[in-house]
Amino acid sequence: MDTALQTEIPAWLVAAVPWFAGVLVLLGFATALAAWMLVAHARGLERLGRRLDALEELKTLLKKLVAERDDIDLRRLEHVVVDIRDAQKRTEDVLLRALEKATHEAESQRNGAAANAAEAGPSLGERAVNRLLALGYERVQIVSPVDDLGRLGEDDGEVLLEAHRHGVLHKGRVLVRRGVLADVELSPSYSIFP
Repeated sequence: MDTALQTEIPAWLVAAVPWFAGVLVLLGFATALAAWMLVAHARGLERLGRRLDALEELKTLLKKLVAERDDIDLRRLEHVVVDIRDAQKRTEDVLLRALEKATHEAESQRNGAAANAAEAGPSLGERAVNRLLALGYERVQIVSPVDDLGRLGEDDGEVLLEAHRHGVLHKGRVLVRRGVLADVELSPSYSIFP
């Protein structure tokens, strides 16, 4: 009877049993690995969920903060800052004019009319240079002859100047009214750069 059983099982099936067992072990290992990866992924998703909850809390706090600060209009604030800057420039200009006028009046009282005409040249040029330096120009050079500056001590006229601002050469004039610097007219020597 033993011989009858041996003949009924094919030889290829007997040889394939170890292979099937190996495949079953590999499938079991792959299943265990997949289960471990799913558990690790689930834990990662749980941590991510906690972080997202924290982000939701931050979002609600941020909305609350925005609602509290909604009355601040940034455009309006920008316009206020620009107005303050313009007012500061106008105030600086008025102070410079008042200082120049006071300096000129003090010089004319000290030196008298004849001596003032001789000394007004360098003082007027110095005041013009100081005005341009206060306006942000640098390397200021007076182009007008010294004799012309001497005649402008008590008269109206202009002082021709060259100065640099932001690396660009500016040419123009400072208008003088009765010995006081009235206005500055400088423009870039090149209106458009090539």
